[in-house]
Amino acid sequence: MPAEQPKPYGRFDFDLAAAVTQQLIAAFDALSVGPLTQSIIREIDREQGVYQLYLGTRLMYVGKAEIPLPKRLEQHRWNLSGRKNVNMSDLGFKGLIIHKNWGPSVHEDILIRRHRGKGECEWNLTGLGNHDPGRQREDTKTPERHFDAKYPIREDFVPVGIVAREWNILELLRKLKGALPFLFRYESKNFRTGSHKYNDLSIMVPREDMSIKELLKLVIVGLPAGWQATFFPGRVILYHEQRKYEHATDVIAK
Repeated sequence: MPAEQPKPYGRFDFDLAAAVTQQLIAAFDALSVGPLTQSIIREIDREQGVYQLYLGTRLMYVGKAEIPLPKRLEQHRWNLSGRKNVNMSDLGFKGLIIHKNWGPSVHEDILIRRHRGKGECEWNLTGLGNHDPGRQREDTKTPERHFDAKYPIREDFVPVGIVAREWNILELLRKLKGALPFLFRYESKNFRTGSHKYNDLSIMVPREDMSIKELLKLVIVGLPAGWQATFFPGRVILYHEQRKYEHATDVIAK
């Protein structure tokens, strides 16, 4: 073909990643930060998505929800309600529903890369979550920059549903486990079946507005000698032991 005549063929490469990044960032920038409340969370369609959590004006966390987005946001709201140094009225969020043809992990990665580069997303880097580290980690100090160290659990948290009456100890421990927004682990082969050491014992709860610390004091009194409830920055445990944990924040023992 003559050199001056355009070729009748060529190549087209569509930069999908760049297009998604640009549109995703623009979509989030167009949103305003709303309060992380149950009433607003319930308005969101029950589909997968990505979201941002704020504390005041600070972007603290970027996450994905492969489960329904409102369910994930409610989990965060609940877990954060049991932490010190978090004013619930300061919690806010932005969220986007992601079409089912996409995996939200891609969108999460885009947002994390963008905001980490700006020095944001502190909670992504410091362990926000409610995962059980296991018994082997209970002699390990929580790093000062870790989420649990900056926002330790509230010993004064009042669990809902603990009414004033006589309680079987296993029944009470199971109820507490489901009523606390932080990890509570107690000695058992299985938390549902408990242990022969306390399954047949009962205690009286005198009123319904007792904190987790007050309730565990009652439990310890109702158990035989040698039991201990130990509070750590991110969890509380109850075991038949007399053990000094260097990094415990509080201990109730008998």
